[in-house]
Amino acid sequence: MILHQKVGNEGFNLIEVLIVGLIISIAMFAVFQMYSYGLFQYPKISNLVQANHLLVREAENINSQKFNQLENFLSNNYPKVINIGDLSFSLSYTLNTPYSWCKVITLIVSWKDGTYTRSLSLEILRSIP
Repeated sequence: MILHQKVGNEGFNLIEVLIVGLIISIAMFAVFQMYSYGLFQYPKISNLVQANHLLVREAENINSQKFNQLENFLSNNYPKVINIGDLSFSLSYTLNTPYSWCKVITLIVSWKDGTYTRSLSLEILRSIP
């Protein structure tokens, strides 16, 4: 008795290759779209990072002041404009005294981003030591 063994498929057929090619091309298109979107968003993100850096720096300056001298320090130093390259950042503040033992300072930085005006704020709570 002679047994015939079926030899398995060797290699890929055309349909499999086309499906893999389609999946790879869709993945490449998605990566390209994310890359181009990231390049488009870089200036906006860079401005936001710069604004955040300015807020943190100003918050450190405010935190280094004595509690009873805060109002004088704020009124003498704000509002102000900081120019970095061709971009102007405007810094301002609001001061609230909800209780006699604390002050809430809101720092606001704003800048022109194309046709839009963007802003970022940071709240600082200072209490009597």
